[in-house]
Amino acid sequence: MSRGSAKTDGPHPVDIHVGQRVRMRRNQIGMSQTTLGEDLGITFQQVQKYERGSNRISTSKLYEIANALSVPITYFFEDLTPGDKVEREPVAALERHKEYLSSKEGYKLIDTMSKLPRSLRLKILSLLVVLQPGEDEADDDGSDSLL
Repeated sequence: MSRGSAKTDGPHPVDIHVGQRVRMRRNQIGMSQTTLGEDLGITFQQVQKYERGSNRISTSKLYEIANALSVPITYFFEDLTPGDKVEREPVAALERHKEYLSSKEGYKLIDTMSKLPRSLRLKILSLLVVLQPGEDEADDDGSDSLL
């Protein structure tokens, strides 16, 4: 039975999005999965499954998570526009970016970059674009060092 999209394999894009928002907020406030799990009365493994979107979060559990992370429930649905048809295929391409941005490293990058003047951020972005590997370098194992 379909849940509003043509393909039903794997987690639903909304479950993935909500899980990523949980991870992002948890990392923002410096809370471990273990601590969040203890606050919710669940294991850190269950928190991991929620964050990956592999297990759906019930509305009551989402309410508890929002309280534990000190955010309104609407926080978890930001960037999802009502009426938008949520497809699974395009989401797969964005998941890689969202997963990185919600990691500790991604959050630190965003936090650090946001403190820089706009002109410097644009220069750093230009540098990253130039340094981006081409298609022939994309499969590089990283054994060649730039330094």
